[in-house]
Amino acid sequence: MATTDRRPVLDIKADLLKNGKRFSFIQAMRLLHYITRKTSHHDSDIGGTVRVRPKLSLDFPETDITTIHELSQEPERFLLTVTFLGLYGVSSPLPTFYTEDLMEESSEDISVTRDFLDIVNAPFYRLYYQCWAKYRQFIKIIDEQNPDYLERLFCFLGLGIETHRQEIYHAPALIPYIGLFSQFPRSGLGLATLLADVLRESRVAVIQCLPRKAVIPEDQRLFVGVAGCRLGVDSYLGREIDDRMGKFQINIGPVDADAFHGLLPETPMFDLMGQLVHLYLDKPLKWETKLILKADEAGTTCLGGSRWSHLGWDTWIFSDQTYPAELEVIFDEPIRKGVVPQGSTYMSEWSSPGEVGAVT
Repeated sequence: MATTDRRPVLDIKADLLKNGKRFSFIQAMRLLHYITRKTSHHDSDIGGTVRVRPKLSLDFPETDITTIHELSQEPERFLLTVTFLGLYGVSSPLPTFYTEDLMEESSEDISVTRDFLDIVNAPFYRLYYQCWAKYRQFIKIIDEQNPDYLERLFCFLGLGIETHRQEIYHAPALIPYIGLFSQFPRSGLGLATLLADVLRESRVAVIQCLPRKAVIPEDQRLFVGVAGCRLGVDSYLGREIDDRMGKFQINIGPVDADAFHGLLPETPMFDLMGQLVHLYLDKPLKWETKLILKADEAGTTCLGGSRWSHLGWDTWIFSDQTYPAELEVIFDEPIRKGVVPQGSTYMSEWSSPGEVGAVT
């Protein structure tokens, strides 16, 4: 049966058994572990499901693997015959006569000595694979799904606490962006790069130092004889003051009509964007979103229609069927939410690292 993210397990298994010598040792071990994990529905020890032994021969090896055999189906166990790291065979560090004695025993259908050497030799291959995989992130995340390793990666994201991860939809999908989240101070370019990749929109820009009216806290306002009453020092008339240090704008577009409606407020993508911005910011900044619609994409308003009828969002009045110029609309930052609702249109695109491939 085919899985959602890979080739059918039976096809991979048949290919391995038929063309085993075409695979490298590492790739064969990964695929066999994948097969046993999919068919047994639990994480099995690769040392218990895959047995490795050297090839009993003095021929010059063409490949790492000579054959792959299936020892049993319930449970599934496999035997790999390889040409390296053996106590006998062409790559053996022992004198050649050891291999010659084993070959003589084999011709008489005796394998006692070889079986004993295989017991000593077997851990070498398991340790070789474990050493190779130890510092490879995609193996730890995709193949092994190591919870301790994932925990350390989440700490780089600032999500080391489980309750914090539960507030974010599909937190493992943020792992590829560790490099952006580990930069201090956080930059507008980093935020634009993050949003452009997640939203699948290349035209994303962050406009910084946007002018705004900042509210003066009540304890800092002018009260004669009480506070804020030193002329030229800390006295300001009114409740607001001009400010360019506390607000920025996210510009998205120009986009087509479908992408425009997918980024409107109360949509999963808009909620996801708000969640990512709140997570990325390390200062309490205000922000807003400007959506820019491509020319000739806007439609005429029709009361009760599913599109072009939401006043203040996607409604413009004009006489032609389309509008020849770009249109834009600005939205304030969304109210911070927890988990983004499931069943969203982007669910198939924004998935876990184990589903989309290796994370390097």
